[in-house]
Amino acid sequence: MKKRIVLIIIGVILIAELIYTELNKPQEVVLNIKGKNYTFIQEANYSQELSGLMNANFLELFIYNAEGMVFPNYLNSTPFCFWMHDTYIPLNQIWIENNTVVAVYKAQPLNDTPICYNGTEVIEIPAFFYVNVSVGDKVS
Repeated sequence: MKKRIVLIIIGVILIAELIYTELNKPQEVVLNIKGKNYTFIQEANYSQELSGLMNANFLELFIYNAEGMVFPNYLNSTPFCFWMHDTYIPLNQIWIENNTVVAVYKAQPLNDTPICYNGTEVIEIPAFFYVNVSVGDKVS
């Protein structure tokens, strides 16, 4: 009887973990930049997104075959700020406003200086993934 109860509890825990994982997995977002489609991941909610690529080993990007992450400006912050705290590789950060690139910044690892521009979303791409993007480019 105890063995049966333990197996039921383990089963319930496994099902709960599967449901939690499915509800909180990142979404794939495809953006077209200069006529080429790029895949990005976007965390399922704002609290997960706060850490972005901090402490990342980029395994998740490879699993999703993604070039980077996209961050909607959930709080409509003006300006929209990022930093490189606990981020160990250089990133290209791309601010977008009204489907137009308004700023491109080459962010350096472990730099706690805020990087701020106006925008409705920001794309972060590891510097070793080459994406040719310039201010004024259209993003859809």
